Amino acid sequence: MNAQEDISAWEAVVERTLDMIFVMFFFSICRGMISILIKINQSRYLFRLKDSFIFLFVSSLFQIVFLFLMPPYKKLDFRPELLVYGFAFAVFYLGAFALLIKAISIGKTGLTNIIYSFNFFVPVIAGVFFWDEGISLFQVFSMLLFGVSMFLFNFTEIRQGRENREGILKWMVLCIAASVTIGVAGTVSKQYAMDFEGLYKEYLILYNFFVLVITLPVMFSYKRSSFAEPKGNGKFFLITAAIALLQNTTNIIFMFYVNRYAAASFFPILNLLSIMSTVILSAVILKEKNTLPAKIGILTSLLAIVVVALE
Repeated sequence: MNAQEDISAWEAVVERTLDMIFVMFFFSICRGMISILIKINQSRYLFRLKDSFIFLFVSSLFQIVFLFLMPPYKKLDFRPELLVYGFAFAVFYLGAFALLIKAISIGKTGLTNIIYSFNFFVPVIAGVFFWDEGISLFQVFSMLLFGVSMFLFNFTEIRQGRENREGILKWMVLCIAASVTIGVAGTVSKQYAMDFEGLYKEYLILYNFFVLVITLPVMFSYKRSSFAEPKGNGKFFLITAAIALLQNTTNIIFMFYVNRYAAASFFPILNLLSIMSTVILSAVILKEKNTLPAKIGILTSLLAIVVVALE
């Protein structure tokens, strides 16, 4: 390879890296906004597990509508074999959601989120055993940095909180089960992207459709609204619609890129970016103060991203 070819190869790497950074930056902003809007909905309208499932039903309904309105505009291919993937994701997604909510009700939110955030190990393991991806030293180091970052983001809550020692075993089982379950859901999505490249819009519509079907009985059993005032319900639907639109955007980015990168790089980085963006935007929009450990956690997250980029 001559000097000119070396320069061209390097320029291609730089262009690809800058493109990925821009996309992931946009992804992280959307994920951060989703977290903030969900937090607003939870504080105002969602007081029970049943309320949360109502939110999922409404959100999925909005997502389906928006997906039909969003590009690319083409004839959709709902072949029968796609149904298995859509149904599988919906089941694991809803199962992980229920387990997470139950775990948070028993134990500390900070510790629960730390354990839950390590769900990326499931697709990473799948990458090693089923997708022949392997794990490099850079990826191992970035995952270690991820663990440090998660601890720092939740340091204050962990330090101040107190466990319910009687329910510690039950809480731990729920945390691990929720983490593994959502990890399996992510693995299903990557496998789908590998098997049906380009049909991501169909997949997103199908899994939201199955979420609607599974949560429909909850809608029928919802006899009395837990919302404080009927006037406030309009704001709930408006916020949920915004969440659905942002969710569609991040899902499309996810499905477009998930098959282009190794699971050991892709999933940890997405988790880090989502959490880091939530911490930063919470400080800007909700005026939440970031502690020194959280600020160090942001720097550690950036370092982890750089480590993966240098691979």
